[in-house]
Amino acid sequence: MFYPGLVSISFRSLTPKEVISVCRDAQLDRVEWGTDSHTKTPLDAETVYEMGSAAGVLPCSCGSYYKLGFSPRESFPTLLKIAKNLHTDLIRIWGGNHGSADLTARDTAALAKEAHELATMADAEGLTLALECHPNTLTDRYEAELAFLESVDHPRLVTYWQPNQFESRSYNLEAAEALAPFTKMIHVYAWSATERFPLSSDREIWSEYLSVFQKAGGDYGTLLEFMPDDDPATLPREAAVLREIIQTVSK
Repeated sequence: MFYPGLVSISFRSLTPKEVISVCRDAQLDRVEWGTDSHTKTPLDAETVYEMGSAAGVLPCSCGSYYKLGFSPRESFPTLLKIAKNLHTDLIRIWGGNHGSADLTARDTAALAKEAHELATMADAEGLTLALECHPNTLTDRYEAELAFLESVDHPRLVTYWQPNQFESRSYNLEAAEALAPFTKMIHVYAWSATERFPLSSDREIWSEYLSVFQKAGGDYGTLLEFMPDDDPATLPREAAVLREIIQTVSK
């Protein structure tokens, strides 16, 4: 039901080979590869897949920075090729670059039309798109994201989920429950507003979050995103805590 992994942009300064190495040290065998740093081109993606496959560290998703209503449409076929060369079937995209409260009904309808068209293109390649759940995009409130997913109404458009560090515990639990049926990936971190902490400090609340998804009955990647100190040497400790949380929730 849950598997642990890493978001590669947690260590943007490392080479793909170094990211694979730190994952092996942390006993993580899944990576979301970021297209802004590690897999900018289809050739990069092919090389990353071959290196990772040889080391037993496989891509689980393509972490793109394609933004609905903002990124050039002509760049999307290249993104599909990057995902294909990574041998993953999931591409993360972003819900524009404005918060939901700043979007008019016409704005949202245009983004929904684009999302449906892109999801159809992805479907033709056996790929699925997933919205980043993030402030300052149309997914900044779970109510807005639910409405958007329903308006697009395409089986190849799903979502990521992550707690909003600027919102309350109760809000994030509500958001997890509402979005769980549409969620494929979960970004895992311990933040309070702008300050990061070791995952162990949020062990209890992450057990609650994952319990919500456990009840929903899906299969989810749980991907560590950013270390509290940005140090790769911290990854084994954080990965061990994540595995412990998964084990507890999965009993």
